Amino acid sequence: MQAAAAMLTLRPRWKSGEALVEFIDTRLRPTGYRVAGVFEDDPDAAMSVIGFRESWSTAWGHYLYVDDVSTIENARGRRRSPC
Repeated sequence: MQAAAAMLTLRPRWKSGEALVEFIDTRLRPTGYRVAGVFEDDPDAAMSVIGFRESWSTAWGHYLYVDDVSTIENARGRRRSPC
């Protein structure tokens, strides 16, 4: 659920975070799909997410395929000062 809000920004056809999470967990994860998120203020809600899978092919060898990249609207365009 931590990635649901950011993912729903990109995939609004999923009417709820619960439905999206169910689909990812039951259909995509078993085939290698993974999700990573960026968190800032709220550890329970990602500001930005990426959905990806690792794969292999005869043409490209070993590669990473990015399915989804999404950022919630109020986090777009932010710049952070270098540490």
